[in-house]
Amino acid sequence: MMLPTEPDQTKTFLYNPSKNDFLWPYDGVDQTLPSRKIVSFPKYLADHLAKHLAQKLALEDGGSGSQYEFDYKKWIKQIYVEI
Repeated sequence: MMLPTEPDQTKTFLYNPSKNDFLWPYDGVDQTLPSRKIVSFPKYLADHLAKHLAQKLALEDGGSGSQYEFDYKKWIKQIYVEI
């Protein structure tokens, strides 16, 4: 298996279902995922933002253990958008 030499630049669409903009740093630069809008990022960055947004939303749901896992998967499905 060959490892990629550069990050995946494939355009990937995300949706922030929360009421607030989501701000998260990547490589020292703040990235913003606007509230209730669909925006695109390169796949490597979209995956990073989606993971952290889903974690935040699952924690806000108050779940722990298997409930957290369920909530995380629920949010991830809502964050990634197929266009």
